[in-house]
Amino acid sequence: MQFFTATMEQLSAYQELMRARQEGVTPVSFTGVSQIHKAHLLAALSQTSAPVLVITADEAEARRLCDDVNTMLEETAAWVFPAKEVILTPVEGITTAYEHARIGALAALQNGQCKVVAASIEALLQPTLSPEQLREHTILLQRDGTADLSELTRKLTDCGYVRGDSVSGQGQFSVRGDIVDIFPVQLSAPVRLEFWDDTIDTMHYFDPETQRRTDPLDEVLVPPARETLCDPAELAKKIRMLGKSLRIRRADLVREKLYADADHLEAGMIPVHLDKYAPLLWEQPPMLYDYGMEIVCWSEYGAIVESQRGLMAQYQEDCKLLLEEGSLCRGLEGYYQDPAETAAKLDKRFQVYCSNFLQGGEHVEFQKLLSVQAVQNAPWGGELRQLTEDLQEYSSQGYCTMLCAGSEKTLPILQQDLQESGIRCELAEPDSVWRAGVVYLRTGSLSGGFAYPETKTALITQGRALHAGTRRRKQHRRGEEIRTLADIVPGDLVVHALHGIGRFLGIRKLELEGVTKDYITIQYAGKENLYVPVTQLDMVTKYIGPREDSNVKLSRLSSPEWQKTRSNVRRAVKDMADELLALYAKRERPRALPLSRTVRNSMTLRLGSLMWKRKISWHASTRSSTTWSRNALWNGCSAATWASGKQRWLSVRQ
Repeated sequence: MQFFTATMEQLSAYQELMRARQEGVTPVSFTGVSQIHKAHLLAALSQTSAPVLVITADEAEARRLCDDVNTMLEETAAWVFPAKEVILTPVEGITTAYEHARIGALAALQNGQCKVVAASIEALLQPTLSPEQLREHTILLQRDGTADLSELTRKLTDCGYVRGDSVSGQGQFSVRGDIVDIFPVQLSAPVRLEFWDDTIDTMHYFDPETQRRTDPLDEVLVPPARETLCDPAELAKKIRMLGKSLRIRRADLVREKLYADADHLEAGMIPVHLDKYAPLLWEQPPMLYDYGMEIVCWSEYGAIVESQRGLMAQYQEDCKLLLEEGSLCRGLEGYYQDPAETAAKLDKRFQVYCSNFLQGGEHVEFQKLLSVQAVQNAPWGGELRQLTEDLQEYSSQGYCTMLCAGSEKTLPILQQDLQESGIRCELAEPDSVWRAGVVYLRTGSLSGGFAYPETKTALITQGRALHAGTRRRKQHRRGEEIRTLADIVPGDLVVHALHGIGRFLGIRKLELEGVTKDYITIQYAGKENLYVPVTQLDMVTKYIGPREDSNVKLSRLSSPEWQKTRSNVRRAVKDMADELLALYAKRERPRALPLSRTVRNSMTLRLGSLMWKRKISWHASTRSSTTWSRNALWNGCSAATWASGKQRWLSVRQ
């Protein structure tokens, strides 16, 4: 919508930014902006000729930015380029959802549909398809066009599409007579082609559950379903050459694994851990920034650097373990690109560093410092009285205000309520003229609102409904058992009772033996993944060790280290329990009060009214004897009472 681009273009800081771009002044520091202001800036920059690349510390921030930009522009102009799951060792089941999302973003970039692409620092450092490869392996199918069915089947297989009886997900296709169903990786619905000989007679979207056709279309682009496209025979040749050149301690073991992968490639089978051989495929790996981005925005550069350090430290630790066990060798440990080389290549582009405030320690030589006076507004919670007060305040100060709330049905009702409160408001249209003191209404919601005192423009938005991917986590004590999946987010450290410390990657849908279930994906050292059914959530707990996650050593699957750790902890707990039991038993033991010597020598025993005193006499036989004398009247005391009293008195003396 023109409101967002027009209000940003009125800011003096944005005008200075555009002037710096024209003069080639880079990098530029752009401070004073929060999450919603960054999305506003990206929406304005997207109107330039070339796509804009925004780099974030994590994927969650990238998704929030894309959601806000698409809402502002009322089109899918911003795409997320996620990080893929790196597979360096053979595994049974993997998910290709992230790889398909990456290819979908690349296809949108090449087709001109993507104006803003958001990527985390991890995704930026991963190689991908080159623009030439993507263009060469993209299949164009048109209604009333011709295509050889057998040739089409071969191309789809070479591009990574999986053939089946029916299609249920992206990257699949099926052939039933003259009907071909294809689910391209960039689309949300599959496409059905009906052939008449070699001519495509009809072309429709269809529902994979009901198999009913929906909307017709004239053409469809089918990009490849796999990022790593190569000639299997050529790659097998390079692997064998690498195996012959090995001169290391465990060369025979490493060579055996390399040759096994080469045999699979020569047989036409693509191994799932093809990422392991990425350094052999390209001399200069293709990267995301090869797709013609001229503007690069860094969102909170300090957080990006910290995330990058943790990522590279963990990857180096994984490679070290794989080298020790013979699953990797020198020359194959360079999947992630060097951050310094990536930064050097991005230096040739116009770079904008966006942050809330200018921070020290970023080590960036800024050529221009810009700051914008901006305010972030909390989302509207739905109370009409509070909304009316805020809008009246802005209107009295001459602000042009945009209100994003409601739906197409409820918007006129909200307009009537505001007008009855004395607020000038009207529905926003594409050709609306933005006037001061007027409130414009439109549907949708963003992550937050904003206000620019310089241009007297403001945005108030209704709170965005939390969905499963962004649901707020419940606060719980460290070490508490994970009760729901909302307690953990991708990237958190977790502990499996049987396998040890790992990193939670998310939830995956896997089909095993014809049954599709949700699995918790936990990454361990060496890029090994453990898939735990969500029904076994009680086996997983939050990690409660030191909070420097980047320094935590992940456990290894199929290793006795975790079992040894559990045994040592169990033994230590038992020893501690024994010590505590002995300590408390000693504390509970009764002790007699100490008596002085004077008191002991003058101690007397009273039995009734009869008192006895001890007298000691020495005999020649050196044996002491004790005699008793009566110092008081007998007063009827029996002999038995006298004897028992004497014995008790003697025990006290001893």
